[in-house]
Amino acid sequence: GTIGTQIERYIYNDLDPRTEEGCKNLHNEWKEYFHHEVLFFNKRAETLNVKPLVYDSVFTCPPYFNKEIYNNNSFKDIEDFRAWWEKVVSNTIKQSVKYIGIVIDKENIDIISQPILNKGYCLLVEEQIKTKKSHFTTGNNKESLLLFVNPYHNNKYLYGLDTNN
Repeated sequence: GTIGTQIERYIYNDLDPRTEEGCKNLHNEWKEYFHHEVLFFNKRAETLNVKPLVYDSVFTCPPYFNKEIYNNNSFKDIEDFRAWWEKVVSNTIKQSVKYIGIVIDKENIDIISQPILNKGYCLLVEEQIKTKKSHFTTGNNKESLLLFVNPYHNNKYLYGLDTNN
C-alpha cells in the first residue's frame, strides 16, 4: 500500500509473527520499489513503545472481537475486547496523528469508533468496502473503511477552509 507514495517512513506492527514475517519477505522481495524507510514490529499494540516513533497517520484492521483468534488468545467477552481496544487507542493515538483509517465489520463499528471520538476526532468518511463478503465470514457481514480526522490539525483540503487565518 505504500509503493509509489511520497511518505518518508512506514511503521508496520502485527501481533502475529507469521504475518509480520510475510510482510518482511514481501518488503525484501520488492525493496527496489520502496523509496522510504520501513520499520517492522511484532508487538502488542497496547504496549508498543510509540514514544520514539514519529507518525501522523494510523491505519489498522483490528480483530473483529472473537471472529479471529490472535496467537491462540481470544477475548473473554465483549467488555474485555472493548477494554483492550481502549488501551490500543490510548497508546497509539498521539497528538501528532491527523488521520486514522480503520477497516472493521458493521457489528463492531461502535466499539471501535467510540474511543477515537472520545479523543476529539471526527468521523470524516464511512465507506462500505465493495466485496461480496467479509474475509472472516461466509455471511453478509460487510466491512467498512472508517476515516477519522483530528479537527485540530490544518484540514483546509478536507473542509475547503483556510484554517491559517
